[in-house]
Amino acid sequence: EKKVYKNLLLRVQRRTAIRITAAYRTTSTKALLVIARIPPIDLLVTQRAQIEAEGTRGRLHGELITRWQEEWEREEETAVWTKRIIPNIRPWIERKHGEVDFYITQILTGHGCFQSYFKRFKISATDDCHYCGGTDSAEHTFFECPKWNRVRHRTEQTTGRLETGNLIEKMLQSEENWKEVAKMAKAILMEKKRLTDREPNRLG
Repeated sequence: EKKVYKNLLLRVQRRTAIRITAAYRTTSTKALLVIARIPPIDLLVTQRAQIEAEGTRGRLHGELITRWQEEWEREEETAVWTKRIIPNIRPWIERKHGEVDFYITQILTGHGCFQSYFKRFKISATDDCHYCGGTDSAEHTFFECPKWNRVRHRTEQTTGRLETGNLIEKMLQSEENWKEVAKMAKAILMEKKRLTDREPNRLG
């Protein structure tokens, strides 16, 4: 019975997280909650019960983040790419600047204007990159594809070298870095969207 209630409340949290992050609806709930900085409902219920019993909040907030991190690390079936980008959730959750949008969320989830995503959901017959022939994923698009070297270089003049393992660290270093990464994501994905709309190799 408790599991049924938990799942019902998670659905509400999921809808809220989708609105906050502007994510594709195919994104996993666990990834959505991390990106939106919304603690899972069961952890919030546990925290609320402890607050009422002990009358303290500060320490329990830290414990909630610790439990959330432990759950995040145990997750193996979904949110694989998001876990690579955001392995440690505390700096992300406690950041003082930066809001996610439709373009940044695509970087963080891997769900978006990528041929690998389209092929996975049978929208496209191929996952090949239009520009270089590699496998077109979020990682390939933002960190590897030579088509975007100029945009990437312009951003890295402010942020320094961007890689899968340091993207979040760079974004959290300063508000300027965050804005530059957001600009890069928007520039790349808007151009890719224009090409995708003309793409003849789509199914259906």
